[in-house]
Amino acid sequence: MMNHDEPLNEDRMLTVNEVATWLNVSRSTIERYIKKGWITVVKYDHLVRIKRSEVERFLKEREQR
Repeated sequence: MMNHDEPLNEDRMLTVNEVATWLNVSRSTIERYIKKGWITVVKYDHLVRIKRSEVERFLKEREQR
């Protein structure tokens, strides 16, 4: 699980569940954002990861609306 007290590392790879917890939304909401192309993922075989910097980009983009 993501520790919000650790130093920020924008290259850190997060799970879908970690991103959902961070944004206080459901896993299915994050999966919908991914499907719509709003959040870009990195796939390793069957694993899906999201860069912390990608989530921050997504949040900044939404703030500007």
